[in-house]
Amino acid sequence: MYFPRPSPPKRRAAHPTDGSVLIDFGGGVHTYTMRSCLHPDLPETRLYISSVKDQLHPDYHPIHGLKSAPRVYRGWFYRSTPDGQGQEGEVAVKWVRGMKRIETLEWERENYCRLFELQGIVIPRLWDYMEATIEGIDVACLVTEWCGGSHPEDPKLFSAQKLELAVVLHKEGWLHGDLIDAESHHWVVAEDDKTGNPLRLVDLTKASEHRCFVDGPERCVKRDPDGCQELDNMAALRLLNL
Repeated sequence: MYFPRPSPPKRRAAHPTDGSVLIDFGGGVHTYTMRSCLHPDLPETRLYISSVKDQLHPDYHPIHGLKSAPRVYRGWFYRSTPDGQGQEGEVAVKWVRGMKRIETLEWERENYCRLFELQGIVIPRLWDYMEATIEGIDVACLVTEWCGGSHPEDPKLFSAQKLELAVVLHKEGWLHGDLIDAESHHWVVAEDDKTGNPLRLVDLTKASEHRCFVDGPERCVKRDPDGCQELDNMAALRLLNL
């Protein structure tokens, strides 16, 4: 359902049709054409944004809205393919404006690509990343699978699932960088999960390579003697909910 490609160079030159993405906000109220940075040679793609609070209110306008923070839209992604089958699915669209925020989103895109093996297991699957200059404003969006399920009602189960996922991430040599206190907004739920743990981690803007596990001679996994603040915090929260 998605294209496993390595991360590309920034801002490739546009082509009239291949790799172009038509973004439709709410049935044609706002439509824009952007350029796929991940798949510049693939056929034209359509991205329908379905959850816009008020199409005409300036605070929610996708280009001229508030600058205070990125916004995440819910939408439907469709791309035709050379074999004629097409690929489609429900997606989350993280939309930013301004070069400073675009650079941060590019870093998040790079992290998704570096963590390709964990897509669909620890983090959502990455569908696409695109950039454009629209009406004189630089914009970009990151498109991932939609994970809109509900968090577990049982706090014991929820904390156990969070710790389990964080351990997998750390064993792969990565730190999320923003898993503090009891906040849960970085944890989403994949409704069609087949791994046994439906949680997924989002917002990889602070993620980085990190080693707190080492493989010993007997291939066991041992904690770094200095410990790991992120995992220690997660483990403490787990104990609080036992």
